[in-house]
Amino acid sequence: MVLGMAASVLPATSGWATPSANILVIHSYNPELSWTQQEQTGIDEGFQASHHAVTVYHEFLDAKRYPALQHRDEFLSYLHKKYQHTDFQLLMVADDPGLNLILANHDEYFPQLPVVFMGVNHIQEELLHIPWLTGVFETHSVEETILEAKRQTQSNNLIVLGDSTETGQAHLKKLAQIEAQGENLPDITVVKDATPETIAQTIEAYSNDWPVVLSGQLRADKTTGALVPFEASAEILRAQIKNPIYTESVMHLGHGVVGGKVLEGGYHAAQAVELAEQILDGVPVAQIKAITTSKNQWMFDVTELKRFNISQDSLPDNSILVNERLSFYEQNRQLVWYVLSIFIFGMLTILVLLDAIRRQKQAERTLEQRVSERTNELSNTLAELKQTQAQLIQTEKLSSLGQLVGGIAHEFNNPLTFIAGNIDILKDYGQNLFHLIRLYQTAPATTAKGPSPTHLYAQDIDLDYIQEDMPKILQSVAHGAKRIETIVRSLQSFASADEQGIKPTDLHQSLDNTLMILKSRAGNDIDIVKDYGKLPPVSCEPGVINQIFMQILLNAIEAIHQLGKDEKKQILIRTCPQGENGVTVSIQDTGPGIPPAIQKKIFDPFFTTKPVGKGTGLGLAVAYQYIQQHQGSLIFQPNSPQGSTFIIQLPLTRTKT
Repeated sequence: MVLGMAASVLPATSGWATPSANILVIHSYNPELSWTQQEQTGIDEGFQASHHAVTVYHEFLDAKRYPALQHRDEFLSYLHKKYQHTDFQLLMVADDPGLNLILANHDEYFPQLPVVFMGVNHIQEELLHIPWLTGVFETHSVEETILEAKRQTQSNNLIVLGDSTETGQAHLKKLAQIEAQGENLPDITVVKDATPETIAQTIEAYSNDWPVVLSGQLRADKTTGALVPFEASAEILRAQIKNPIYTESVMHLGHGVVGGKVLEGGYHAAQAVELAEQILDGVPVAQIKAITTSKNQWMFDVTELKRFNISQDSLPDNSILVNERLSFYEQNRQLVWYVLSIFIFGMLTILVLLDAIRRQKQAERTLEQRVSERTNELSNTLAELKQTQAQLIQTEKLSSLGQLVGGIAHEFNNPLTFIAGNIDILKDYGQNLFHLIRLYQTAPATTAKGPSPTHLYAQDIDLDYIQEDMPKILQSVAHGAKRIETIVRSLQSFASADEQGIKPTDLHQSLDNTLMILKSRAGNDIDIVKDYGKLPPVSCEPGVINQIFMQILLNAIEAIHQLGKDEKKQILIRTCPQGENGVTVSIQDTGPGIPPAIQKKIFDPFFTTKPVGKGTGLGLAVAYQYIQQHQGSLIFQPNSPQGSTFIIQLPLTRTKT
């Protein structure tokens, strides 16, 4: 259960002085949910343009994970205690569970306070007549999405996947109304509360040409179990069924759905901010009409459009495309033409040489002169080709750098979040304690009228709670700082290793630093097993070795991410001496493996099994070249029954060549 708070102070942006305002926002769901993040961002960005100096306090009810809301009384008591000294001008409520809580407790906890709601699933007539309430109703474009799915797939049948939550029931009720009133709709089959274990068998009972509209979430293990997050629900469906998938929720986009006319949380929240601005300007709430139609947007995933051969030209007007990746040619147009021109020039040069040899067999001196000229031209061409190869290798390095920076940003984000979140609380504690000390210094020990002001103030600030909570916060901040220090040390070690020249290198430290950088890419479901032997320092170029480890480990992580939920996900790293003059490092994964037909090509430059735009095909080729430069070897071995092993063999000392 989340009872955390985030405060955003948004100063006035207009040129004239306006009063400040405190606004409390109660979100129904937890802050990690993408829909909640969209609403929170929309609220904060909406008030940035306000001519009021606004301070926004966000609180989270967490009704997705705890739908029964047994903690409602504890939550309300928490709000009362926390904000009893804060003067609020407005309360905003996101989604149905939070609104229902406020409707039942407004007069007791928030008397006379105007309320603006958002994310309410369907229009409720009784809400339009409450004098202290206005807001934006959440309207989904179900019918338009269904008709577009029918048009694109030319199917007269369609499957709707929903759930039995309050939101899910509202969606299904809306669907029933559409079926009763709509025309030209396909025959609709409704499936509720499916789980990852049952969904494939359920959908296989129908044709894989039938489009699926994802209108809710999967259940984790049983029909009454916890809800699978929106993004994961879409990814599980895409992995298990062949049908085209459509949606009315922006949270599914980019995770395996074709698209649809979707409701975006940030824009929805911005509409609610417009109503809140009118209240802050002094307009009575009863005069502000609720917005009964939210604006939705056609959005489609280019990857899924290509999967089902759906032309972008046939999409509705003003559609927004996501995952629109350029091809290798589009990204490297100039480079491709440069290499092609060099190749054509080289081929023409060879043809000219052959023709010259055929024509000038009798003129030896002339032939030798022509051959010398052409040889010089070929040398220049070779030099240009080497330069092009260096540029391609640099491109691959930049790609690795991008992955490294993304991993570092993710690792920094977690400790920085709870450090930043605790600083303001520590400030408040410090101010209260300093004020209490001043009261102790100035107030008499006892008074004839009862408890002294010092003791009353100690009770008011809940001194016992501060004494209990403050060491925990300091420990949390120290833990976050220690975590950042560890990440920075690994980064410094990784970065300093990228120096020119051969030097004794601890391969175990190089492996550990690389694993630290790739931690966020691996996630929590991959088991990293390290079986390190006793290795002496190896004379090598540390930066080059780090690049090799990163490329092979990245390939292993990406391969394992293709596995199903219940399959074994493990990377085993072994190191051991190789005789007296060498060492061996093996990296073994349990991924799907490399098909026998292409195993001989994996070290070829530009060969890749990834989709266009996702890989250059230089990673393993460059790693193989670097190992050879170190007078070692890089060997691939398939595992049984599946998986891959890459074996790196290096000499302890590198001889000059």
